[in-house]
Amino acid sequence: MIQIISKKITAVLGLILMLNNVSGQQLVSHNLSDCDNNSEPSYIRKRIVNKVMNSDTLMLKIAFAKNCCIQPNPLLELKNDTLFLEIKNTSDLMCACNCCFTLDLKVLGVANTNFTLIEKVVNIDLRTGVNIETIHFEEIKMEKNKFVFPLLEEIVTRAPEINKYDSSGSKIGHWYYYQDKRAKKIRKKEFYSADAEGKSILKWYVEFEKNGITISEVCMVDLIDAKGNLHVTNIEGAKYLSLMQMNN
Repeated sequence: MIQIISKKITAVLGLILMLNNVSGQQLVSHNLSDCDNNSEPSYIRKRIVNKVMNSDTLMLKIAFAKNCCIQPNPLLELKNDTLFLEIKNTSDLMCACNCCFTLDLKVLGVANTNFTLIEKVVNIDLRTGVNIETIHFEEIKMEKNKFVFPLLEEIVTRAPEINKYDSSGSKIGHWYYYQDKRAKKIRKKEFYSADAEGKSILKWYVEFEKNGITISEVCMVDLIDAKGNLHVTNIEGAKYLSLMQMNN
């Protein structure tokens, strides 16, 4: 009888060890901040605010904009050097607003902070009356800039090279357009970078006042649709400068 019990205990311990080897991450706790009513959700960059090891516990803080009524249930899985995160919303409510939050996570089973954080994002489209679920993955990085817009120094510092094309003949890097080229009065600045497939895409652009110095508007390109139309998050120049003061 003792031998049978001993075998059962050994089998159970073996199963536990096997499961731990497959998924050794344990979410010890999570804490969602209060809604930040002073921040505009569309301006906030999803980012890692901090990640440190406290003994054997990963202390991870991320910032994002989510539905005002969210009740998060975070799920984590480490595969090689990538930590996958899904923030399930367990709330029965869907409010007609978004808000800025930070989420603190305490996690066991992650050896160090040398991981890439990937969020599994599940979107549900309710507009058609039929819930259509789409899934995509986004990398969340440590960012100096908490806003989606380029930093002020990226805009005002003159690029070493401007108005260049890549090998396929597409615009790349910084592009400057002048109201008066002899007087070096800037009308507009654009920035292009290559995507994962090497295709050049417009990331942001800035419009200037007639003096060529004062920023009139800053626009971050969210996407370019199939028809070539730009979908942007834009901000008036004076308000942008106020945001950049908050970055310091």
